[in-house]
Amino acid sequence: MNKKSLISSLLLALAFLFFNVQKVSAAIDYNLFNYEYPVSAYYPKSSDKANVMGRIIKINNVRNDYSISIPMDFNQNSEGKLNYFGLTTSTNAYFTHDSGNSITNAGSITGPDTLVGPGLQNPVKLPIPNKTLTVDGQTYFFNYYVVQVVTAKVVSPINEIPGNNYALQPLDTLPANANFAWAYYSDSPGAVIHYKTEDGTELLTSPTIIGESGDSIPSEARDFTGYTLVSVPEADTFKKAQLTNLNYIYKKSPVAGATVTVKYVDTNGFPISDPISLSGNIDQEYTTEQKNIAGYTFKEVQGNKNGQFITEPQTVTYVYSKNSIATGTVTIKYVDTNGKSISDEIVKSGNVASPFSTEQKNIAGYTFKEVQGNKNGKFTTDPQTVTYVYSKNPIATGTVTIKYVDTNGKSISDEIVKSGNVASPFSTEQKNIAGYTFKEVQGNKNGKFTTDPQTVTYVYSKNPIATGTVTIKYMDTNGKSISDEIIKSGNIGSSYTSEQKKISGYNFKEV
Repeated sequence: MNKKSLISSLLLALAFLFFNVQKVSAAIDYNLFNYEYPVSAYYPKSSDKANVMGRIIKINNVRNDYSISIPMDFNQNSEGKLNYFGLTTSTNAYFTHDSGNSITNAGSITGPDTLVGPGLQNPVKLPIPNKTLTVDGQTYFFNYYVVQVVTAKVVSPINEIPGNNYALQPLDTLPANANFAWAYYSDSPGAVIHYKTEDGTELLTSPTIIGESGDSIPSEARDFTGYTLVSVPEADTFKKAQLTNLNYIYKKSPVAGATVTVKYVDTNGFPISDPISLSGNIDQEYTTEQKNIAGYTFKEVQGNKNGQFITEPQTVTYVYSKNSIATGTVTIKYVDTNGKSISDEIVKSGNVASPFSTEQKNIAGYTFKEVQGNKNGKFTTDPQTVTYVYSKNPIATGTVTIKYVDTNGKSISDEIVKSGNVASPFSTEQKNIAGYTFKEVQGNKNGKFTTDPQTVTYVYSKNPIATGTVTIKYMDTNGKSISDEIIKSGNIGSSYTSEQKKISGYNFKEV
């Protein structure tokens, strides 16, 4: 193996042994942090040496965004000065140099990592934390790359390039406006500024801020919408070999959010229940609930049923489908205390869950006592009965006496007494009485019972009387009179009697 190949292999091994260059974190917006630091903060302490010893990578054809490979390493030469090697994107050459000398040991090397950043500026700082370099037992921390533009067309040797000594390939010509990246190191890993809420939530985190140990750490408070600064860190300095964290603490400031409207509609979008308006502060949690709505079945929710209040109004819509309509019946009965119907019953029907009402009736001769069942309610799938119960009022009665008399007012037939409820009807009848002829009726032969007694009199005239005789004889067995006969007379139809005599010398045989 020739000397050039050996050096190349050693440098390659050192590159992978000491460094694992990382990509810049995409989570940090480095344009938010524009701290400027003096070159003297970086190893080796003075600006001319820092510039002379800067690491360089040539970047060709750069536009707004770029990503280039960065396999690089450091080693010390015999004079204790740092040697550098870089990698161009076009040739993948590495090289070492000392200040004032031409580039030597050009060769090839490959590396896995990339340098990533926004479009080029002059300069652009690109932090890549957690890389270290040890020189004479002192650890130095890789802090950032600076991309710069060389504005003059120059040729090697590199000590003729104005401004900085750039490490290039041997005898390479440096065109005007070429872009180069420099790597800087410091004896402190730097500081990180944290902007946190009281519960530890990070609002913003700075990239690693670079500085030499003992130098003041630059930091400043920032404004965050909806938050108020409550605590600032004490002034501090960079620490050798120790990362410093500074914390700005904020508390949340309540900011009223826009209203959340909760709607309940059917599948046609028509409201079926009153909407609800919720209010609260921005980022405050809100919750909504599904309702049970009679006659409807929940279908879906549109919008975020749970969430946070924001600056814009929000709507959460619960959609329901209408149920098939079931009907029910209510039978209304009117009965006495014995359960006997005293008025026609009424049957009402309607949709289940819709209201119904019933009415008490005024029923003649009865007084309302109670209602059994719900007099007012809602229709159900099961039939319902509502019963109005009445007690019967006490009944007033009256009498009618019917008399049958002759023209002298003498009774000629048994009188009849009729009784009944006041206001109920009565009737009387004319009789046929033997020996008499109907003449007239006195009083109302037909009428209604009253509380006062009434009399109806049928008057008859006596018919002319026909008479007859009965002769009573007493004889022996030969038909010979043995005692005086007796003659009786009387009205036809009237009764008569005869008597058996005791006659001396005779025994009664027959009549």
